[in-house]
Amino acid sequence: MRLLLTKKAQVFEKGSTLLPGVLCLQDRTLLLDASSGAGDRRLATLASLGVTDLSVQWTQAVGAVSLAGVRGTTAVLCARNEVVGFDLRQRREVWRIECDGALSLGRYVLVRSIENSATWSVLDWETGGLGATFRPGGVPETIVGGICVSSSPSRIGSNGSLHSDGMITAVDVSTGRELWRRPVVRELGVLSAIGFHESTFASQVLGVSVDQDLVAALSISDGRLLWKAAVRVPYMGLLVSDGRIPVLSHGNDACNRFVVIDERTGELLVDREKWTGMIHEKPGSMLRDDMVAFPAESGHIAVFSMTTGECLAIEQTKRSLWTSIVVDDRLVVACSTGEILAYRLEDPCQDTGT
Repeated sequence: MRLLLTKKAQVFEKGSTLLPGVLCLQDRTLLLDASSGAGDRRLATLASLGVTDLSVQWTQAVGAVSLAGVRGTTAVLCARNEVVGFDLRQRREVWRIECDGALSLGRYVLVRSIENSATWSVLDWETGGLGATFRPGGVPETIVGGICVSSSPSRIGSNGSLHSDGMITAVDVSTGRELWRRPVVRELGVLSAIGFHESTFASQVLGVSVDQDLVAALSISDGRLLWKAAVRVPYMGLLVSDGRIPVLSHGNDACNRFVVIDERTGELLVDREKWTGMIHEKPGSMLRDDMVAFPAESGHIAVFSMTTGECLAIEQTKRSLWTSIVVDDRLVVACSTGEILAYRLEDPCQDTGT
């Protein structure tokens, strides 16, 4: 099989070096944010594109913010000390909240109080109002069934890696009541911090350590370890599809390791190595029911079978790739060159007519 380039669009100024952020689908349009510069000189731009032909409908500079997500017609933009609601139809700011930081956690956006940095509130996407206020006991990582799982703050060690005292806390968002607190990182025998993610099973939460070979699941009710797998994930985000977690990372002898983890048990359903030349892999996107595609900063796109572990296709785009999404059976990827590329997986004997 092969990846066939079907569309290409120069969304942002040619020759620019950008950091693509969130790429999401809303009402048959693609929304992308990309930033240039750093710190106080960071400038982000929103772009809206047509799904079919990737035509640029509009772009708009929005300042030193990042796209947290979209709900209805409202995009939530997060900065260091404020959160902004941006109406996508009217292309204007509709509300703004001052805060001491904001986090996007899946369906939730949390804002930290200016008066008390230990206090967080749940944001109402549409109105910009603040709902339940609670003290998570650390840095909020994910919210599952109204329970916020937080980790103790990390510190940077002498070797540049992140370290944590390992305390994980679960708090009921609606009441602020602490449900449990456990030294999970120490119990798992790792030194680095663990990032937590929502699972498709309501009874558990998924954890990953990017510095060490560890993916794990904890009980959301008491923090007990349900399973762990010796798999290194080179990115903090996890893709979960149909009870399976596909991961592409570094293996032995400069090879890449492709693993599929059973989300309920932690069993390795697939564990294969393949030389692809990829480095700095990004989270994958489900291209079809059994196929997952991974972009990488090295410019590669690799497609694997979730059942057999076979590498079905590899493409070198000669561009640094960051984020991806699948729309209408096409893999759409955002590049640091300001371009958007759309690929379709084809049988090499099939005449596509493109």
